[in-house]
Amino acid sequence: MNETDLHSSVQKFVDAYSVDVSNDLIQEMDEIKKIHTANFGEDQLQPFELLNSLNKYKLTTLFPNCCIALRIFCTLPVTVAEGERSFSKLNHIKNYQRSTMTENRLTDFGTLAIESKLARQLNFDNIIDHFASLKARKAHV
Repeated sequence: MNETDLHSSVQKFVDAYSVDVSNDLIQEMDEIKKIHTANFGEDQLQPFELLNSLNKYKLTTLFPNCCIALRIFCTLPVTVAEGERSFSKLNHIKNYQRSTMTENRLTDFGTLAIESKLARQLNFDNIIDHFASLKARKAHV
């Protein structure tokens, strides 16, 4: 990227995130471009790799705005597909279970379906035993 395009792109970023970064980001980006080859080699680094390299070489105090900008850039969602999947999954569950489930239970069930990878890692034996003991006490009373 040439210097003019870089400066205009950085200025747009600074304008959008003026609370988080200052105009010093432009100078920091120029300095990083100058020292990039000496510190990081000839290869172009991805944003996440650059952020990790800045942390590794303890350069975060020299380039604080750049580190903040990289953290913002690395955490911004690229697409809204995750949210769309969540809503489509909830619609599927809601249509299937609508007549037999309360709103709270439906929300909890939707969360389990959306976070299915995490739910598969859980051990439900203790939860099932506790639930069964509660039901057993109700039966004896």
